[in-house]
Amino acid sequence: MQDRPKGAELLAIARRTLVEKLTDLLPEERRGDASRIAEAMAIAAREIEAGERPLRAELERLAALYGETPAEAGDREALEGEVTRLNRRLAADIRAGKFDPPDRRRAARAHLLDSARDKLAESKPEHLKARGLD
Repeated sequence: MQDRPKGAELLAIARRTLVEKLTDLLPEERRGDASRIAEAMAIAAREIEAGERPLRAELERLAALYGETPAEAGDREALEGEVTRLNRRLAADIRAGKFDPPDRRRAARAHLLDSARDKLAESKPEHLKARGLD
């Protein structure tokens, strides 16, 4: 059994301490740095919490665009490599006009919107919430 707090929780505690107790002690010209560090910590915590789920979802969507079964990517590095490969293929195919037919265009657009939404959920979830997209 893993001890608590876990990584994401540790980041949340450290971030809260930075924001609530330390930032005001810094000179005014350093407070922006503290704010950016706190935001980076929040992003890292959300990435830890999400794990590989967004990458696997992206891989499944990309494979579906091509009518393929998603490749079994064992570790995170292999998973990222497969997603990168398929994204490059998609970009080349879009440039080549292979996604110009309306049904293919809709499918590619849906994938790209879902991917952008997943990335925003980790980096700036407040933007999704403000627009009712969370």
